[in-house]
Formats: sequence, structure tokens, C-alpha cells
Amino acid sequence: TDGIAMNGIMRLFTDVGRSPVLQHTRDGRIVVSAFAAERRSAAFWTSALSTLSSMGYDVALVPMPVGGWVGNAAHFDGVPLYGASSWGTRTVSGAKSILTDGAAAHAAGLVWMCPVAPQDSRPKNLSFVEADNSQAFRAQWDAAIASGADWVQLITWNDYSEDSEIAPSSRTRTAFYDLAAYYVAWFKTGAAPPIVRDGLYLFHRAQDMHAMPDLTMQRSVYKAVNGPTTSSDQIEVVGMLTSAGTLEIEVAGQTSRLDVGAGLQSFRILIAAGTPTARIVRGGATVLTLTSESPISNTIVFQDPLYHGTSSTTCAQ
Repeated sequence: TDGIAMNGIMRLFTDVGRSPVLQHTRDGRIVVSAFAAERRSAAFWTSALSTLSSMGYDVALVPMPVGGWVGNAAHFDGVPLYGASSWGTRTVSGAKSILTDGAAAHAAGLVWMCPVAPQDSRPKNLSFVEADNSQAFRAQWDAAIASGADWVQLITWNDYSEDSEIAPSSRTRTAFYDLAAYYVAWFKTGAAPPIVRDGLYLFHRAQDMHAMPDLTMQRSVYKAVNGPTTSSDQIEVVGMLTSAGTLEIEVAGQTSRLDVGAGLQSFRILIAAGTPTARIVRGGATVLTLTSESPISNTIVFQDPLYHGTSSTTCAQ
């Protein structure tokens, strides 16, 4: 109920509202964002801000509706907002909505906090969103930069129950973390960082999602949701190249190649059982090699839609 929600907000501020680590605006207001804020009325949020003000807390509210900002903006009519955000998508095509949401927020005179997340698989629900290796993550960053976002929210979960982590882990390792560092620098400085050394980053699942699990152990197969309804079973290498070269992916005894220019480049091939190896080749000589730390096997008991990662260089020191 609204009463229970209001009491929860009041208790939260009583516990941590004076903490010096809270984000504040330049005029001293505490920045507060609320997940699925559209589930409460405009009257509720206006009342909440008034209540917090009477407690001595001046709040800059940045609601984060689940279904995007444009479709939910009218829900907050009359609420004195500081900014707007969205839970966002985890798909390549869905990243386009970030541009629309950002433009609408800025047109209303609001700060735009852009959502960025690498993927979303949920073992507890046997569902996943098809993120197309690192493509959705990079598309969201591109949209954040193109939309002139004021802030970026890197959406992740510390408990890993929904598999959207960016922090180094035993499966994603530092791959998304390292890509985030590149884009954070771009976002903060307004220019793509110069690439001063070659780098390789592999992204792939540890199995083809068409491989059949043991349904005596797993109650049903995973379902793709909130985007493409079928999985994209690919191996991707992202290359950071100081100059033009050839990207190679070798797996199951086959080598695929793509000639690319300098800069951030991506190459994808169909998934195959084995341990993928990626290379940068110039002038017929291999200048960098990266072997995946996640072998691919289609002999499985449980499905795992998580995209694993491996990096040749990392900023996680």
C-alpha cells in the first residue's frame, strides 16, 4: 500500500539520509531514483517529497520507470522532478529507445540518466534477454553518448541473481568491466579514447542455446523474453586496434577472418563446440592472441544463457 511504501521511504532516510556518501546535486539536494516509480501515483510522489522536506531532506527525484520514459512521463505530471531515467533494455534494437527517452527528458528540462547494462539472464525464472554478445552493451553506450545523457546508470546486481553484473566475476571475468572503462572515458571526455595498445575481448556462451538440457534436472528450457524470441548463438571478438589488421577466430579446427581498420572493431561467427582463440594479424604475423577461458560444450545438464568473457588486457588491477 502507499502507506507502507511511505513508511519505508521515511525509515530509509532516517537510517542513511545524513550519510556523506550520498550523491548530491550542486545545490545540495539528495539524488533519489526509484525503480518502477510509475507503480505509484503522482500524488504519492508529491506527498513523499513534501514529507521528506518536512524531515529536513531536500530531494532531487529521478524516477526510473520500467517501460521507458516516453511512455510513462505523463504519469509524473505535477511532480517536481529533477531528472528522468528508465530501466532500459538489454537488446540492440531496444537501445534506440534511449535516444527517444533522452530527447524527451531534455525537452522537458530534466536531467537524463541513461541506463546501460550488459545482459540479463535469470536462472530463477528460466528466462533471458538476447543481448547478442557485447552488441547490446555497446549499443546502449553509443546511445548514451549520442543522446547527450547527463548521467549514466550502470545497471547491475551485486548478488548476481539476475546475471547483469559488470564487476569482474568467474564467468564474465573482466570483459564487460574493461569495455565499460573505455566507454566511461569516452562519455566523460566527449571523445573516444585513443587506442595506444592492441587488445582483444571474447564474448560467447559456454553452450549453444539449442542444446537440450536434462529435463529431469531442469524443469523446462529457457525462454527468450523482452526482445528477440530466439537466441543468437555467436562467438564474438571485440578488437581494440592501434592500426588496421585482420581479426581471426579459431574454433573446432576452423579459422574465420575479417579485415578491419583501426579502432574498436567487432567480428562474430556461429558458435561451435571447442575453445575459441582470437588473434590480431598484421602483415602475415600474429601480433596478439587470446584464448577463451570458457570452453564451449553442447553436452549439458543445465542451460546457461550467460555470455562469458575473456580479456587480453584489463584495467581491473
